[in-house]
Amino acid sequence: MEGYQYFVMWDADGWKIQCEGENSEGYQTRKEALRRAVDLAHLDERNGRHAKVIVQGKDSVFRPGWTAGRDPYPPRL
Repeated sequence: MEGYQYFVMWDADGWKIQCEGENSEGYQTRKEALRRAVDLAHLDERNGRHAKVIVQGKDSVFRPGWTAGRDPYPPRL
């Protein structure tokens, strides 16, 4: 089942969360943005929507970060 994908990514204004083409405000740290993205994805899961978080690494490659229903909440960051 396809669902929401939250991308945690770096840009000139800091770390951001992007979902369905919309960007969040900037976060100072990757960890802070990741925590917020996981919170949003978890809320989607609680409302019956599948969601996952995909995180940009230091090498600019995107990798799975957290998947609703598979990974524990709250995650260890």
